[in-house]
Amino acid sequence: MYVATYLEFLLHSNSSYSALEAAVYGIRWAHDISGLSNPCDSNFVKGIPESAKRSLSRPIVKKEPVTPDMVLSISQKFALANANLSDLRTAAICVTAFAGFLRFNELANLRCCDVNFCKDKYVELFIAKSKTDI
Repeated sequence: MYVATYLEFLLHSNSSYSALEAAVYGIRWAHDISGLSNPCDSNFVKGIPESAKRSLSRPIVKKEPVTPDMVLSISQKFALANANLSDLRTAAICVTAFAGFLRFNELANLRCCDVNFCKDKYVELFIAKSKTDI
């Protein structure tokens, strides 16, 4: 009963699930070493970490997809007539990543020799290593 009360205290004191789990494993370890019966084997005590897992869980928050309007606003902000080279590079990186469906590692590993402008109609990108196309 004391172990269950302690675990309930941890649960209601805004502790994380891992702190509660560490307490259960610590109590189990101490009782196993001393040769005493383990109070964590009780069904009453086993239910507390299970309920904590559900009550302390947070919903998954997915990222918003990048829209063409976002890319357009980035281009309008950074690719002005009097923009410096750093601003133009930022706009070019965003447009290239969006148009090519590139992941960050694919974009970060691009080199000048991997970009080929073909007859002023399109651009070829050589992607040496891709997570999605092994």
